[in-house]
Amino acid sequence: MKIIKNLKLNPYNTFNLNSLAKEVIIIENNNDLEKFLKFIQLSNKSNLIILGRGSNIVLTKTTYDYVFIDRRNSIILKENTIEIDGGVLLNNLIKFLWDQKIVGLENLFGIPGTLAGAVISNVGAYEREIEENILSVEVVDIETRDIFLLKKRDLNFSYRSSILKKWLKENKKFFITKIFIDLNSLIFLEREDDLKQYKSKAYNILKIRKFKLPRGRHVGSFFKNPPHNFAGKLIEEAGLKGFRYKNLVVSPKHANVIINIGESTGEDVIAIENIIKEEVYKKFSILLEREVIYI
Repeated sequence: MKIIKNLKLNPYNTFNLNSLAKEVIIIENNNDLEKFLKFIQLSNKSNLIILGRGSNIVLTKTTYDYVFIDRRNSIILKENTIEIDGGVLLNNLIKFLWDQKIVGLENLFGIPGTLAGAVISNVGAYEREIEENILSVEVVDIETRDIFLLKKRDLNFSYRSSILKKWLKENKKFFITKIFIDLNSLIFLEREDDLKQYKSKAYNILKIRKFKLPRGRHVGSFFKNPPHNFAGKLIEEAGLKGFRYKNLVVSPKHANVIINIGESTGEDVIAIENIIKEEVYKKFSILLEREVIYI
């Protein structure tokens, strides 16, 4: 377990927002996890925040007292399940499965972040969402130090959401220790040629994703798509494509992406979000809901 004091968090969030942590706790294995649980019990650090790879979050404050980062990366194949640490990157999981000639998650290839983050936001692409593969999730309540298991039915998955995302909005302090995936929801291959076809599909999806999304410092799609519509289309038709607020710009390439082109803070992000929502609502009477998580 590593403890770093007075760390700038710009490199730890893909928006590159200006923020500082007075103390950062990084764990890299399950021994570190046990130390961390004892550490918070003795130190009463119930006000710490959880930061994965920072790819779908907005740091709303310029200073945080304590930040916890999970870098554990164990993946264990069992008879009917895969046991995965919360800190495992989604893309690394997909590549690990390829090594075992197991496929089925290719539609999600190229989505940044950890599997824990993917579960919280129920990430998806091309008519597939991560919920289709989840059996259960092991969670630690930081305030009570209780460890408990949430089965799929308990997670209340919906479009880009789950009960865990709701908890974050309610400022509940928890983190995901393990995710259990149903092996029966995936496909076992025998021939290397078949695997090549699935890999080719995944890398084609990655190319499309890179083509659609602009380069720069951003968190990907900022707003959820409303029913039977697209957030980017609404923002563009509201005349906001290329709109700039301070050092934040609505991408000229994809209007549902906000790019940080300089020094920006979480307060700036909140401000441009409110402007976009107000203008879209004025024109279409549709209230956009953000997909990203504010912490």
